[in-house]
Amino acid sequence: MTKRVAAAKPIIIAKPQVLVVHEKHEDKYFYIQNVADLHAAALAIVDERLDAGFYELGPGPKALDYAHADLTAMPVSLREKAARALKDHERESVLYLDEVGDYAIIVKTVANKDGAVAWRILNNRKDYEYEGFNLNDFERSFDGNVTRTPVSR
Repeated sequence: MTKRVAAAKPIIIAKPQVLVVHEKHEDKYFYIQNVADLHAAALAIVDERLDAGFYELGPGPKALDYAHADLTAMPVSLREKAARALKDHERESVLYLDEVGDYAIIVKTVANKDGAVAWRILNNRKDYEYEGFNLNDFERSFDGNVTRTPVSR
């Protein structure tokens, strides 16, 4: 997420919607009549993914055997490569700390049953693999057939 559960634009549900969640093996559908339904569905999705280990953290970056202060004592031939490795390690460490913070927010959101934050989590992660979704207008035609109209958000 790294945006730290950025505030989503306020959402208005003026007419029934279908939340289509695109997962690895199947799509899931949630009938949404109002914002409370949307928040409940988002919380259910985040809770299920948390229980399934979907958000589990991998191991953090492996510690290096040297620090910036050690670079000057290294032979010139190794110094540049070691400096790049240190810079990469620092970048990976920052990214990992972001993941740890995101995981803590997800756990807290589920524990507090906070559907509004769960919706923001889904929005922030919608471009991740197997985490996409669409929110579509739900309409029923006069002949009883269901029609689907995509809504751009």
